[in-house]
Parts: sequence; structure tokens; C-alpha cells
Amino acid sequence: MDVVKVLQTQFGMMHQTMMGTAEGLDAETAHFQPGGRAGSAASNLVHAVLIEDIFLNSFVTGGTPLAYGEWADRTGASELPDMQGGDNTGWDQRVTLDLEQGQQYAEAVFNQSDAYLASISAEDLDRTCDLSAFGMSDAEPVSTALSIILANSNWHTGEVSTIKGIQGLQGYPF
Repeated sequence: MDVVKVLQTQFGMMHQTMMGTAEGLDAETAHFQPGGRAGSAASNLVHAVLIEDIFLNSFVTGGTPLAYGEWADRTGASELPDMQGGDNTGWDQRVTLDLEQGQQYAEAVFNQSDAYLASISAEDLDRTCDLSAFGMSDAEPVSTALSIILANSNWHTGEVSTIKGIQGLQGYPF
């Protein structure tokens, strides 16, 4: 089995499902506050794409995340959460998203992920990266960081689907 091909397929499916789930959102439905501790569909989408960007472009490759580099101030998000361990209380209730700009940012992040996965071998998945900022080891395998991206994106896509559903819209695109 080619584990990199499996990851490429999983990332492709995750990206397709996330964007398909986001399809049909307008500003009102994207920013609907479902109540309780849940954030809006917009905040869930921003979070999922931003985590993919940060984990891949910072922790895995040691580079600069797009949101803090060439896409700074172009993610579509009104504000980014404090990724340095600051207080993000209420961020998911405050943040707004320009849906068109957010989609362009997401596509740029997804393209970077696809390019990275096309450039690695199975051995690269054993290389270590520092995830201690997230309560993990400073020597986690790259495969763990990629698994976190997949899981996080799928969790938040599920939240977007649910938030659309309680507004009477179709959530997942299937």
C-alpha cells in the first residue's frame, strides 16, 4: 500500500466535502449563531482552513503559514484567533467571513497541501515536528500532524453541516 497516495486521497475527499458543505452559504446563513457554545458556520470554516495552513506550513514544513505571509489580510476573516496561546474567548462568535475571499484563501491552502503531499515519500511521514504548542511532543511524526489536519477539518465540516441543517438547508453535499 502506498500510504502517501492514501493521504492524497483523504485530503482530496476532505477538501471536496468541506467545499461542498460550504456551498450555498450566504452571509446570513454563514454567520447564523446556533446558540450555546457553538460558533457559526463561518467561524468553523475559518478555523478548519487556518489549522491546515498553520500545521502544514509552520509545523510540518517550517515555513510561514499563508495567513501570516502572502495571504495576510486576504483570508476573508475579519480577525484571526490568537495562535500564541492568547485568550480566544468569543472569537468564534465575533469573527465574520467574506465568503468569496475565504474560498480563495481555502483554495490556496488546499493547493499547498496537495503540492506538499505530491512531493513526499512514505519515509517523510516519519520525520518529526514540534507540536508541543498543542500539548503534544516536540518530536511528533509528520504523519500525526497530517492526521490532526484531517480530523480537525472533518470535525468542523460536520459542524458546518449541522449548522446548515438547523437552518433548513442541506448540510453535506451528498
